[in-house]
Amino acid sequence: MVNALKMRRGQIRANKHTTIEEAWEEFQQVQSEIGDEEDENEHEQYQVDFEELYFKAMAKAEERLQQTEMKENSSINAQVEKEKTGVREISNAVPSIKLAALQIPAFSGLYSEWTPFYDIYTALVHDNKHLTTIEKFIHLRASLSGDAANCVKNLETTVNNYEHVWNSLVSRYNNKKLLVQTHVKGICDLPTVKASSSTGLRQFSDGLRGHISALRALDQRPSEWGPLLTHIICTKLDAVTISDWETKCGRDEIKKVDELIEFLEARFHILEAVESSKKICSVSKNVNENNSYTVFIENSSEANSKTEGEASALNTVTAHAFALGEQVLLATVVALAVSPYTKTTTYRALLDSGSQKNFITEEMVQTLRLKRDKIKHVISGIGEIVQHASSAVWLKIKSRVSDYAVFLPMIVVPKITGQLPPQNIKTTCNVPDNIKLADPHFNTPQKIDILLGATHFYEFLCDGQIRPSATGPLFQETVFGWVAAGSISENNLSKALAIERKLQKDKKLKEEYFSFMKEYPG
Repeated sequence: MVNALKMRRGQIRANKHTTIEEAWEEFQQVQSEIGDEEDENEHEQYQVDFEELYFKAMAKAEERLQQTEMKENSSINAQVEKEKTGVREISNAVPSIKLAALQIPAFSGLYSEWTPFYDIYTALVHDNKHLTTIEKFIHLRASLSGDAANCVKNLETTVNNYEHVWNSLVSRYNNKKLLVQTHVKGICDLPTVKASSSTGLRQFSDGLRGHISALRALDQRPSEWGPLLTHIICTKLDAVTISDWETKCGRDEIKKVDELIEFLEARFHILEAVESSKKICSVSKNVNENNSYTVFIENSSEANSKTEGEASALNTVTAHAFALGEQVLLATVVALAVSPYTKTTTYRALLDSGSQKNFITEEMVQTLRLKRDKIKHVISGIGEIVQHASSAVWLKIKSRVSDYAVFLPMIVVPKITGQLPPQNIKTTCNVPDNIKLADPHFNTPQKIDILLGATHFYEFLCDGQIRPSATGPLFQETVFGWVAAGSISENNLSKALAIERKLQKDKKLKEEYFSFMKEYPG
C-alpha cells in the first residue's frame, strides 16, 4: 500500500514537471519569433525578467513539493505503525494454545469401525492437499490392523498402490447394506441385563444408543421400527425393569422406541442414586499404637514352683502383650495420574477391597484440574458415620512399572484418611531381591491421595506372593509393583528375656512384679 502511494505521487510530480518544461520551451520559441520581427534589445530585459521569475517559481514549487512529501510520509508511516500495532495487539490477544495431536482411529476390518475411521481418515489424510501420496500411504499403513492390514501387507509403498489400496478398502467396507446389517445385529447381540443394576443398564443403554445413532447416520429410521425393535430391546432387560416399563406403558398404549430409550436412561440414573444411598464401606482407619509391653518368663528350674495364680496371670498378660505388639500394614502404591489439563502426576493410593467406590481428595482434584460431575452421594463407614459427597471425577491412572492403565470414576472427598502407616514402622524383615516395590516408602507415614476400591481390586492382583519372615509383612505382586501388607510382630520374646535377667538379679523387684501381675485385670 505504501509503495503504491509513493509510486502514484512520483507519477503526478513527473507529469507536473513535464507540463512546466513544455510551457518553458513554448515561451522560448515564441520569444525567438518576436525577437526576429522586432528590435531584439527591446525584449531582452523582458526575457531576463521572465527567466528569473520562472526559476524562482520552479524552486518554490520544488520546496513545497518536498514539504508536502515529508508530511505525507509522516502520515503514512504513522498509519502503518498503527496498523502494525493493531496486528500485534490482536496477535497478543489470542492465547497460544497447543492442542493435542489428532489421532486416526485404528481400523481392524470390523464394519462397526469403518464409518468413524473413514470420516476421520478422509478429513485428516486422504483429502489433505499438503500431504504427498506416499505420506498418505504411510499413514494408511499405520492405521490398519487385523484383516484390513492384509490389503497392504505385500504391496510396496508407491503412488499407484495407494490409490489401488484406498479404492479397494472403500469398495469393500463402504457397503451401506452390510453396515446397516452390522448395527442391527449389534442391537440383537447386546448382552442381557441379568440384574437391575445401574452399571449393567447404563452399559446396555450406551450400546443401544451407539447402534441407533450409527443407523441414523446411514439414512435409516430405527425410531420408526416400532413394536419389532421395542420387543427386541425388552427381551434383553431384567424382569424388574420390564415390569416398570409395562406399568409405564399402560394397558393399551404402544410406546415408541425413543420413549423406551429415554425410560432406560432415566432408570439407570435412578438406580445410581439409590445405590449411592446404600451403606458404603469406605475406609477403616486402624491405628495401632507402638507401645512396649513386658512379659516375664520363668526359666525351667523355677517353673515348677509357680503357683496356679501366677501362671494364669502370666499367660493372660503374655497373650495381651503379643496382641498389642502387633502392627498392621495396609497395601499402598505409588502410581501415575494422567490429566488432559496438567502434566502426569505421581500420587499415593490405598488399595481397599472393603470399599465399594473409588475416592480422591479435593487437593488432588485441584492439582490435576479435573472436570467435575455433580452427584448426590452418601458415604457410610464404620459405626454408620455418614458423609455426603457432591462431586465426582473420571481419572486415568497408570502403573510406574508396567503398561497397565485404567480409566476410573472417583468420588471427591476432603480427606480420605490420616497418614499411613500412622507412625514409622521399624521392621527387620528383608525386602526380597529383584522385586520392584509399588510403594518404596511403605513403612514411612505419608498422606493418601486416592483410595482404589473393590471394583478393580482383584484386577490389580498378580500371581506372585512372598513372605520372607514369620514376623514381617507379606509381599503381594500387583500391576503397580509389589505391595507390603499384613501384620508385623514386635520381638516381644527378646524383650521379655532381657527383663527376666534383670529380675533375677533383684529379688525384691521380682516379688513386686509377681504381686502386680496377680492384680492385673486380664
